[in-house]
Amino acid sequence: MKKSLRGILDYEAGRLIAMNPRYTSRQCFAYGHINKNNRRTQAEFKCIQCGYESHADMNAAQNIRASGIGSSGRGRVEALGYPMIRQHDLELYLV
Repeated sequence: MKKSLRGILDYEAGRLIAMNPRYTSRQCFAYGHINKNNRRTQAEFKCIQCGYESHADMNAAQNIRASGIGSSGRGRVEALGYPMIRQHDLELYLV
């Protein structure tokens, strides 16, 4: 029996949450502000509103993870899918 990659990952992880990564590389992980100018280069992210800086891929990964935590019932997600979990100094806070 041929298994799909999603089926294998779901089995191995215990639960797989599919999500839309749209705008996650343009969204500020610290405060949720979305703007195409936040992503200055392929690797550089700096929020034009609050000044938060990070590697662009790390910022996107944190947004995806926060949204996944919210959709799994361990947190909240706003109506548009923006993460409600923010990280400050390596601690997670629910807001």
